[in-house]
Amino acid sequence: MRVFSPMERYQLLVRPIAIRDGQQWRAVSGRCRVNVSGQPTTVKPGDRLLILGQLSTPPPAMNPGQFDVACHLRGDGVLTTLRVDVAQAITVVKHGSWLNLWRTLAALRNRAKQVFQTYFEPQQAALASALLLGLREEVDADLAERFLKTGTIHLLAISGLHVGTLTGVAMCIALWLPVRRSWAVLAVVTLTILYALLVDARPPVVRATVLLVISCWAVYLGRQPLGFNTLSAAGLVILALNPAELFRTGAQLSFLCVATLIAVGPRLLGLEPRPGAQRLVETGLSWRAIFWRKLLRFAVGLAATSAVLWAVTLPLVMNRFHVLPAVSLVLNPLVWVPAQLALFSGMAAVVLGLILPPLAWLPAMLGNLSLWMCEAMVRMAAALPGSHCWVPGPPDWWLAGFYGGIAAIAALPRLCRLGRWRIGLLALWVTFGFGVSLWDRTPRQLECTFLAVGHGAAVMVQFPSGKTLLYDPGGMGDPQRATDIISGALWSRGLRHIHAVVLSHPDLDHYNALPGLMDRFSVGVVYVPPRMFDNAGYTLRVLRETIEQAGVLIRELQAVDCLAVGGQSRVYVLHPPPDGLPGPDNANSVVLAIEHGGRRVLLTGDLEPPGLDELLSSPPLRCDVLQVPHHGSRRSRAPELARWANPRWAVISGSNRWDVTPVTSAYRHEGADVLHTAAVGAVTVRVGCEGVEVEGFLEPRSVRSLRQDATP
Repeated sequence: MRVFSPMERYQLLVRPIAIRDGQQWRAVSGRCRVNVSGQPTTVKPGDRLLILGQLSTPPPAMNPGQFDVACHLRGDGVLTTLRVDVAQAITVVKHGSWLNLWRTLAALRNRAKQVFQTYFEPQQAALASALLLGLREEVDADLAERFLKTGTIHLLAISGLHVGTLTGVAMCIALWLPVRRSWAVLAVVTLTILYALLVDARPPVVRATVLLVISCWAVYLGRQPLGFNTLSAAGLVILALNPAELFRTGAQLSFLCVATLIAVGPRLLGLEPRPGAQRLVETGLSWRAIFWRKLLRFAVGLAATSAVLWAVTLPLVMNRFHVLPAVSLVLNPLVWVPAQLALFSGMAAVVLGLILPPLAWLPAMLGNLSLWMCEAMVRMAAALPGSHCWVPGPPDWWLAGFYGGIAAIAALPRLCRLGRWRIGLLALWVTFGFGVSLWDRTPRQLECTFLAVGHGAAVMVQFPSGKTLLYDPGGMGDPQRATDIISGALWSRGLRHIHAVVLSHPDLDHYNALPGLMDRFSVGVVYVPPRMFDNAGYTLRVLRETIEQAGVLIRELQAVDCLAVGGQSRVYVLHPPPDGLPGPDNANSVVLAIEHGGRRVLLTGDLEPPGLDELLSSPPLRCDVLQVPHHGSRRSRAPELARWANPRWAVISGSNRWDVTPVTSAYRHEGADVLHTAAVGAVTVRVGCEGVEVEGFLEPRSVRSLRQDATP
């Protein structure tokens, strides 16, 4: 479903010291992210580089519900990006010193990665790199999405589980060795800090490292560490390093899970001191009976702890990732054992692979088996019916009330004594949030949103009757990007069902997001132009199979057809004719006229001659908003179409790939305002009794209202 074949892309984080301005070099400071097409093999941390590329600012979120990459990078102090088309455009001017800590850690990380690639199967090697080194980009995108759907994505992110396992094993070995206690604790602390630096010291790792270092210090002093005090210390450290991290989902989930474990973990896992009577009963049992009692108690405690963590983190997961992983309630306790085995065996394989390579195959066998079990369980769980569902998620204000209430209970222990009131208020708030999520958000007027998906077309139409129509869901390049943009826009409106999808013509950039959308939303019917699948290529066959497997009807549209949308709205087809026209697929694009309250919106797809000529030969049809055909192409006959439709607004759905100045001038000459999604973001058109309002997502103040007579 890609328009172009994917290329290997790498990212570098650099600290610029100078930038060429004409023939001069100007001193600069800050951070810059470099996106390279191809692998810069000779570049290592600490090197001084000369880079030739295109400098720009990161694009902001241009659609409702879209992840803001620019805001995320700004939190890391990165305000610019540099695009490098070929790796040869990066020249190493001066190699860094071998004393550079980051250079040494990068070399060690590469050696560990080579060990995994040598002794592990390819798929398991990628999982091991993610599990132990934090290299999530090594994991196949489809498998990573399965981890997300099943609520086990935390296994692919370095967290307290990984650091705690390493520290625990190191502490047991160090205390067993015949060395002084102080030296053993110091060695474990040093190893923990080095591992945190090795995996790039992400916030969850920093949090776990601070907790473990303080715990090790308490062990050395012979004192008991206080859980919430150490957690607060970790928060202060992260706040000092980068305040923006505390507002990111990963750090929030990490602190939330640890706080929950500190509060209820010892009680659920049976780590609290047991009553004397229970200990007395166990003294009369055999060692086998005691072992099985402890194992059963631990298994029940693990399942209960997992259930509590699932319930506490679920609202945040639904709000940020829009998925409800029901299967994770059962899967997480089951996958815990093989995940722990994979951690132990992976660490052992790396150590032996670096010191005694011939012995690394033994832990690698266990690691391969453990990772295969994790992957198999995740794949099976993701394929189960009802294992997960995609949801809009609770609103931010409800989320603030939910976690604010939990924090208030934790800060005021007296509230915990009022058990009935606490449970009642929690149930009331959850019921209220559930009711709000089901609340009908159908607009009172027709809303038509032209989403900014780059070179592509994705138009979302909501009718006052409650029906939703999606026109041409696709985009040039990676279909996952278009899928995420369209999904975010639908979820921002609280939508879970698409009543109809219209594909104007069989071009990839107009339908490649549909398979991904059908996995996340239910679809009523898919409309296509006549004989779209007659001479289908590979991607069209995949598209049809996906639609049929989902049990969705496929209907053909032709001129004079009408779509029943209910209420006072009307949708009818202007093009193509029943038998189609000879020529390219663009000439047979489905053209829709959407009418409401005497106003009209025209959606034209990629209409070009001779189909455009036939449309222009019909009587003029005045409209209020016109989608400029073929993303503003010069072949769209802009002067003639502008006179034929006489639009008040013309919307260009596309990117900045080509100059659209002649097309823009033609529409402005006829009195139309032109909006380009590459410049103003998503364009929302609202049609009501008072007229038409048009606004760009990046320019919310530029609302224009039309209060003239209705379109004839």
